[in-house]
Amino acid sequence: MFGWQLLALAALDIRHFLLPNALTAGLAATGFAASLAGLGPTPTDSLLGGLAGFGSLWSVRKAYRLMRGREGLGGGDPKLFGGIGFWLGWYALPYVLLSSSVLGLAIAAIRLWRDPNFATDRPIPFGAYLALGAFPAWLTIAAAGN
Repeated sequence: MFGWQLLALAALDIRHFLLPNALTAGLAATGFAASLAGLGPTPTDSLLGGLAGFGSLWSVRKAYRLMRGREGLGGGDPKLFGGIGFWLGWYALPYVLLSSSVLGLAIAAIRLWRDPNFATDRPIPFGAYLALGAFPAWLTIAAAGN
């Protein structure tokens, strides 16, 4: 279920730069329900993951807006990261964020290398990179039996 939800959210973000509230809330709800059913992190770790995921990217979004006077992160990205936190727990979030950021930077660098006229101020669908970073982390956690 986690993978299918991430796939839908990533596809919407790539195509429309949109992460609908209903889908990100559904991701969070199913992640917490999975933890209550014993399928993933403990309910406490799941709840902390949801709060830490949302709170961290929400803070980055607000700080960027204050410093630069413009949006630097979409409003759905913190919600998606919060939903990922519900599924994976708080302890997996740094790995997901690092892998997502590295992947996004690598793709942007490749695009810039291939097309020197590539606009570096152009928005990127960071939610898709979050999804791409989250699924392997979930597979790793699931394989470890956590």
